[in-house]
Amino acid sequence: MFLIGLFIVCFSLPITIRMYQILYLANFSPDPDIRLVYSWQFNIDRLTVVALLFTALTVFGILLMVIGLIAKKKIARTTIQVSYTNPEETQRSVSELLRKKGYKNIIKNNESIWKCGVGFLTAIKYIKIEFTENNTMLISGWIRPLGGSEQNLDGVVCIIPKKQVQSVVNELQGVVR
Repeated sequence: MFLIGLFIVCFSLPITIRMYQILYLANFSPDPDIRLVYSWQFNIDRLTVVALLFTALTVFGILLMVIGLIAKKKIARTTIQVSYTNPEETQRSVSELLRKKGYKNIIKNNESIWKCGVGFLTAIKYIKIEFTENNTMLISGWIRPLGGSEQNLDGVVCIIPKKQVQSVVNELQGVVR
């Protein structure tokens, strides 16, 4: 929602500003020749209505951006379960593989997760490892594009980072088994 609002604002704001510049020059320019040219070249009444419509569109885009920032983001993660036998060996091999792939262990929102990248050129890639009872490990993978919310590993949007995370998740499965 934030990105849709940002797109609307980026599209409508320059047009709105230019329309108000034309309206100002047509009505309040100190040079009467400029007023005459702009009032002759543009239908001022129609231009005023269009400027107000683009202003409303810009405000709507800003509202979408605010709602996108405030709205509670649902957690969208792809999670698989893997059984293991030796907990210490599994933890060591998982940590070793993730470090080798460029992931760094961080604490975010009271969760210990593995993060790869900064999200400037591609989406940030995340993997979370949870050890549960009954020798079961949960591997969660997701991405977060710049300015966006979490996305699971399904779908075609941001397909390249999603496939990269999915391949690491598959490697983790192979290491644990």
